[in-house]
Amino acid sequence: MQNPHEVLACPPGHIPASAIARVQRIHRLFLKALGVRLGEALNSQISAGIAETRQATMASCLSAGEAGWFLLAVETAPTPGHAALGYPTKLLRAVLDILLARPAGAAAGREAGITEIETHILRDFFDAFTGTLRQTWAPSFPIGFNRVSNSAEDAKQILSGSSGEAVLILTSRLKIAGVEHTFDLALPGFLLRLAEIRATSSHAIEQAPPTSESVVAGPLGASVVELQGVLRGAKLRMGDLLALKAEQILFLGTPVDSAFDCLVNGTARFTGEIIAGGNRPCFQVQNLTGRTERAL
Repeated sequence: MQNPHEVLACPPGHIPASAIARVQRIHRLFLKALGVRLGEALNSQISAGIAETRQATMASCLSAGEAGWFLLAVETAPTPGHAALGYPTKLLRAVLDILLARPAGAAAGREAGITEIETHILRDFFDAFTGTLRQTWAPSFPIGFNRVSNSAEDAKQILSGSSGEAVLILTSRLKIAGVEHTFDLALPGFLLRLAEIRATSSHAIEQAPPTSESVVAGPLGASVVELQGVLRGAKLRMGDLLALKAEQILFLGTPVDSAFDCLVNGTARFTGEIIAGGNRPCFQVQNLTGRTERAL
């Protein structure tokens, strides 16, 4: 039996099937990462999956907003334009119940629009979507995915400027604490074409073996390390240390032009000097150290 979520199930339109298939692959990665992030934020069991993929125009998203869905307008920088996230009120009410520690079902039946205060409470929930989108799209086509609307009315006003634009709408299932909901992501067609062109061009060029710098800049680029600037050889009596006062000058017995060691996670890797950069202290690297250790 054919999978109803495959590209062939999408009606023909302005967006090439190859571009849709690429977006679906990225979207599955997005949903997987989103489930983990929301699970940690809401302390709940979360699962997500693609429910439907269809081509339409941005006007259909605006129609959903008129029908009671809460819309977010999201920029697609560096390219001009906007994507849209759409949430049914029932989903946002369920999230608010968790965030406000309400008893399960306390808000059942409430279909009133989301208020400004409730939108503020949901900001981390919305940021989980935009941040995860930014992260999963980065390897294929880096996009800002920053929220530019503060309310449903803001979103409608921003998105109305591109109401006739072709979009790909990805409807996804989101199960929270055993209850299934849906949400929509509408991506502009031009963005999908640009991502497809970039991917096709990169495949046409023979790739050189990855360097250690590219590996660090890619998979390890988001890792955080601790840096320390240390002046070696300086000594100070404990009594003088306890007597320190603001703006007092210490005589350490070390030449003024002495170099500092830069420690990376406790291991000396660079030597240099401490300089002023604006209103912050900075470390200017002069030499690399530890080459022998790395070569062994």
